[in-house]
Amino acid sequence: MPEKMIDKHEALEAEVRLIVNATEKSLQRVGGEITAAAAAKGTVLSGGTLRALVRTLVEQLESAANKLITAHVKAGAFDAEEIAPRVLSELDPISNDFLESHAKRIADALQISFESLRPEVKQFFDSLTDRATVGLADYPAETRPLGRPGDTVNKSELDPFRAVIGVVAGEQNSDILIELASAAGLRFDSALSGQAAFSHKTRVRELVPRMLAAYDGLTQPAALGAANALVAALEPHGGIFGRAVDALRRVGWDVQNSELVVADPDIREMFFPKGSRWDAYVALRELFATASAELVIVDAYCDNTVF
Repeated sequence: MPEKMIDKHEALEAEVRLIVNATEKSLQRVGGEITAAAAAKGTVLSGGTLRALVRTLVEQLESAANKLITAHVKAGAFDAEEIAPRVLSELDPISNDFLESHAKRIADALQISFESLRPEVKQFFDSLTDRATVGLADYPAETRPLGRPGDTVNKSELDPFRAVIGVVAGEQNSDILIELASAAGLRFDSALSGQAAFSHKTRVRELVPRMLAAYDGLTQPAALGAANALVAALEPHGGIFGRAVDALRRVGWDVQNSELVVADPDIREMFFPKGSRWDAYVALRELFATASAELVIVDAYCDNTVF
């Protein structure tokens, strides 16, 4: 009897079921433990117990989301905006069931609106696209082939700015993020308050979408300029810079002399149309690289900033 081959879609469905089932069981177990501990203290119907349940839910969702994002990438999804709604549809029912079964009774007893329990959970779900972006930046290069027949890639997947921001966001350091946004010349409202300003993690979660929205509003030349400035500003941050360069190489870019360069010809066609100034730049740079002792340029309009 011939052996049946399991395709990526079937494998993804199976892995999603395993992750979802494990998350449901873990939530029921931890939720029960929190309620039992509160009952022993006589504090079941309290705001502290309610907050503990919601906090536990978000922590479990974060862990499950990371696993689901990885599963979707393994199955061939390389667009963060495509992955995020899939993960949302897989986790939202779990979230609703947990709140209904563990938190609603407490909220009713405390005369707290059930809907008031959802903002923190909604904030997590709103961060899924950024989490997927980070997951894609960290995923091995061999799973993201470029320049082969039949490959289909989205431009945003290969965007150098997003690749770098994905790595930086993973560091959970909002100070570096603000520093880089300033260096890239991005204009957006960076003011945070309340829960959004609570920690580096919450600040990063709020700031990344604002940075990306500001970046997406730039023209293509300005966007590439911002990405270049981002790379240059990140260089002093040694370890993070090295990881960012690795992420860039995985999507067909590289860094030479503190500047972005295209390492894959297909990407050059995507970001720099044929006949653009970039073609001339590349041709001249390759020509200049052949000089072994001296290079003389005769051009009345040229100065020392040419390259």
